[in-house]
Amino acid sequence: MVHLGSPTTLIPLSTAPFRRDPDFVDREILAEIDKKCSKPASRAALVGLGGVGQAIGPLGSGSRRTIIKVEPMDEGRALLLFEKKIRGGFDKQDAIGLLRALDYMPPAIDQAAVYISQSDLRTTVSKYLDSIRNSDRHRANPLNIDAGDPRGDSQALNSIITTRQISFEYIRNERPLAARLLSLMSF
Repeated sequence: MVHLGSPTTLIPLSTAPFRRDPDFVDREILAEIDKKCSKPASRAALVGLGGVGQAIGPLGSGSRRTIIKVEPMDEGRALLLFEKKIRGGFDKQDAIGLLRALDYMPPAIDQAAVYISQSDLRTTVSKYLDSIRNSDRHRANPLNIDAGDPRGDSQALNSIITTRQISFEYIRNERPLAARLLSLMSF
């Protein structure tokens, strides 16, 4: 939201409405956000890859009270999100192993579930987990940020990058021209 006017008189210029995600999995952090943002002119910043980071309201200089750390999901909520996103049956133990490998990160879980759900890919949770395990995620490459992410979320971010890399490899094998276009757009 963009505001015009003096700091005491905020007039909304525009908003960006989003539909509620039908697969949303409730987390306690929403109550904390509501509490911190319920007062007039309040603001908060969400930090951490557990929610992909988002600022709520203008932060200015801010204080520690306005920062809310978004942690990865717990196993139960991660499994619930996976169940909502995936189409078709799956082995629960394989799913739990996959969720662990993805560090319980919602963006990685979503990406993996969509990939597995694609009928033309003919992959299973077990096969996808093998792809994660066999990936070159620890190999030195430009996408590997284990060298020191100042937020301390490098392992979680690598989980997200790994799921995207698996999807990109599929695109590169099946549609090389599309992969070249994606590569061009990413730089």
